[in-house]
Amino acid sequence: MPLKKVIREVGYRSVSTFCRKFKEFYGATPSQIRYKNQLKNGIKLVLFLTVVFTSYCTPPEPEQIPCRTCEEKEKPLAAPSKISTAAISSSEIKVSWQDNSDNEDGFDVWRCRMPLCQMKSVAGTVGVNVTEFTDTDLSGGTEYCYQVDSYNNWGKISPSTESCAATLTDSRVVGALQWLYITGGKIDSSSPAIADVNNDGKNEVIIGSSDGRMYVLNGEDGRVVWSFNTGSSSVSSPAIADVNMDGYQDVLLFSSLHNLYCLSGNSGSLLWALTFSDSVSMGSPVMSDVDGDGKLEIIAAILSGWVIAVNGEDGSTLWESQVNYQHLYIPALADVNGDGIVDIVIGSFGRYLDSDDGALVVLNGLDGAVLWQRTFSDNLTGDPVVGDIDNDGRKEVVAGVLGTGFYAFEGENGATLWTYPIDRPLLPVFSVIGDVNSDNKLDVVVTSGSPWATRIEALNGENGGRLWSFLKGPGMPALGDVDGDGRIEVVAGTMERLTVLNGENGTQLWSFVTSLHIISSPALGDINNDGLLEVVAGSWDTGVYALKTGSPVPASSLLPWPKFNKNLWNTGSW
Repeated sequence: MPLKKVIREVGYRSVSTFCRKFKEFYGATPSQIRYKNQLKNGIKLVLFLTVVFTSYCTPPEPEQIPCRTCEEKEKPLAAPSKISTAAISSSEIKVSWQDNSDNEDGFDVWRCRMPLCQMKSVAGTVGVNVTEFTDTDLSGGTEYCYQVDSYNNWGKISPSTESCAATLTDSRVVGALQWLYITGGKIDSSSPAIADVNNDGKNEVIIGSSDGRMYVLNGEDGRVVWSFNTGSSSVSSPAIADVNMDGYQDVLLFSSLHNLYCLSGNSGSLLWALTFSDSVSMGSPVMSDVDGDGKLEIIAAILSGWVIAVNGEDGSTLWESQVNYQHLYIPALADVNGDGIVDIVIGSFGRYLDSDDGALVVLNGLDGAVLWQRTFSDNLTGDPVVGDIDNDGRKEVVAGVLGTGFYAFEGENGATLWTYPIDRPLLPVFSVIGDVNSDNKLDVVVTSGSPWATRIEALNGENGGRLWSFLKGPGMPALGDVDGDGRIEVVAGTMERLTVLNGENGTQLWSFVTSLHIISSPALGDINNDGLLEVVAGSWDTGVYALKTGSPVPASSLLPWPKFNKNLWNTGSW
């Protein structure tokens, strides 16, 4: 499909805006990315992407786009001036400016949310000679700052100065900010957990940041209860359990320095640590009683191809198993073959990091022996999840494969149940399981994405048929009844927004704007003991946001997948 057609279909008005979104997502333009396969946020940038898109995202030569006059390419592009902002309502701000150029091809309007304005995201794009833009779906009583860039197809960009305005105060509770905590780095690889880790009878929020710290925040006001500095550049999602059986919930996490830490939930003190010989899958530790001794073990997937079972009490190694594949994803833990033993379901990007031969491998939890594996002619792209999605009383496994789409496999032997195709340029990313259409059968909610296109879709668990599609994403979803109607909603990051979707038809119910992307999963729970449900999410803008829903905490059956990998142990399974 031609790039310009792809851009139009996914909602961008111009190639220029796409190029800016690409740079925003990857921190570089395609021409700055080497001509090789790259791994970024679990997505593979294939060779054709950098080759084809470089011709669109770098200044064109005259023979590529005929100049309107021979001097036009060299003519300066004047920046907009007299930028002004005015609140129209509790959810809208109007941005106006003076057009000072006669050679622009349009204007990009950039937005950030105070106080996190280190970086901005594109709020919208308008065409030639347009001098105003109305930003919508904003939060009430919140200050936003804007900058307007003029651009043209010669690659020239001229930014305006900045103007800020606050939306009108909104009396509504739904989606309102309860508190905001600003960490020292962006939150990309860590999803929040909600638990009472210090036995004070109140829930805390536990989340990691790229500043290398794991934070435990007071659920009522967001202040720091304690934090632990790993000294690394990235921290995983936490796993929460009393692994040493001292009566306190412990916090387990990976760092980018190859370490697994076990921390006391009460004080944040280090109970034990384990250093691996290679990097671990940064999503999170996962845990269960895999050997049937009544105690929890932690499963660590090492990028070089090792799977290690660790004793939760002291960090000693129970067993190690080497699979013949590298770049292992976060495992799911479940008894997939019905023998009463917890199995380990793990996906691999490929035999080598630059090869196109992914695999899905199932190991016996007792000793790490391989039960079965499926190999593919392309790479797996995301963590597997497990559930009885066809209502036959047995577990199935769902995983994404690059260039094909999402697969559902029989847990007993790996036979294919169904395939949901996703064509390039979209790449399979995340999947979660829950009954979103209230038919008492499990559905699968999947996200797919790329730097220029994103999508959230709900699939019938029995046959993989599409129930609905929402053209934004690709954040990892959580599932729960957040509006008190007795039905499941889908809560996910959709670029720089946290969005709540109707689970039955995928329509947007409400959204909350941050300054930058939300990729990791939100968490749903009562964080301040008021009997009402809150939504907590971390953003690339370094903020941890706690949002009100105004709805009572629902029964557990209406919180089928309330956080990253479903539960505090991160098993990724029903």
